[in-house]
Amino acid sequence: MTFHRKGKRGTKSSRSAADEKASAVAAGCTAAENQDDDGEPQEAGPREALVLESAAFEAYYCCQGICPEAEWPEFLAELRKSLPAAVRVNASCHSAEAVLAQLRRLRKDAPENSSVAPALLSWYPGGLAWQWNQLSTNDIRKKAELQPLKQWLGWLLSHGALARQEAVSMIPPLCLDVRPGDLVLDLCAAPGSKSSQLLELLHLGASSGRVDMSRTVRGAVVANEISGKRADVLKMQLERLCSPCPIVTQFDAQYFPNLVCQETGNALCFDRVLADVPCSGDGTMRKFPEIWGKWSPKGALGMGKM
Repeated sequence: MTFHRKGKRGTKSSRSAADEKASAVAAGCTAAENQDDDGEPQEAGPREALVLESAAFEAYYCCQGICPEAEWPEFLAELRKSLPAAVRVNASCHSAEAVLAQLRRLRKDAPENSSVAPALLSWYPGGLAWQWNQLSTNDIRKKAELQPLKQWLGWLLSHGALARQEAVSMIPPLCLDVRPGDLVLDLCAAPGSKSSQLLELLHLGASSGRVDMSRTVRGAVVANEISGKRADVLKMQLERLCSPCPIVTQFDAQYFPNLVCQETGNALCFDRVLADVPCSGDGTMRKFPEIWGKWSPKGALGMGKM
């Protein structure tokens, strides 16, 4: 199934509203953070209520030698830290520059050492990636004092101006060095954050250095997902970009079919292949701390069959 361009989406009609929301975020969150305590006991957050310990986990992975023994305590300490919330500005959105200006303003207006201030991920091209080093997605979602930030980000996400994406997830598409005209296969594509990155790289103008979805390009991104429900989410994510170049397929990646060009009869070969394959998920403890209390070797060993 190929998605054809249906028209631009973005925040053009509500740009002034976005500016107003952005300018109020720092003040709103700061005011909430600085409210005097009424003396009432505050309910502990989910991470505070969990015990971030698992003797079975430590024994199993210590035996695997996944890092030098001297670094093992540091490795465990990192696993117990919350995963910072991160976003990537949709470069194909016509309001991308305005959104970037809002993020810079938020960083500038927030008080020194405020958790609300986002940090620029300087290694990402175009200054499009930002991260809240002191906040996790769970913090933003549940903490009352962060509701202005949550609402602002939600507004931008709903208009396709931002994509929620972990910083580590942004790295693989950059390493592929995708060029306009490439045929790219993303084997385990849902929910679509990396596929959308690949599409943007496909539309990147060699001379201007800007993403232009209206520019006619050769090439395509075949985004494959085995799960029907997740494939629907993938489709919705890619439709936001208004590009004619994505193709969504639903196959088991282990048995992805050989493709043949109808015009020449030759086998269709991909220039780049991205395979973010399923794993045990044990390393996601920073995002899902409840894994500490539920972990068993069964999950880790079960993935060995793949």
